[in-house]
Amino acid sequence: MATLEDVTARYSLYRGKKIELSAPFNYFGTGRFWTWHIILKKEKNTLRCYTHYYRIKAANDALRLLRRARSKKEPITVTGVLHPDGIDIEKLYYDGISVRPDIDVPGIFFDDINFLPRR
Repeated sequence: MATLEDVTARYSLYRGKKIELSAPFNYFGTGRFWTWHIILKKEKNTLRCYTHYYRIKAANDALRLLRRARSKKEPITVTGVLHPDGIDIEKLYYDGISVRPDIDVPGIFFDDINFLPRR
């Protein structure tokens, strides 16, 4: 697994490759760029991660996962391909849960607290 510091320092070596990166994040949404994205940040190192096809909204499961990690101030893990403009996210991981931010699963709803299906 790569570190944020290593990827930002040796960007050209990682570019075009699928990477897995775990780091704290300080923002997710659309307010600072025209598409939905996450900003990974640790000390002076930052990296933008975005959803496949530059979507303007991520899947609801991904939003819940990010809110949960943010509430606990814990890092997330991102897998995807590193491009000149950041990581094109394939999956997000947190607390043993993995989600794809580009796919909403119809008919499945999760409780924001424990991710168990509602009855």
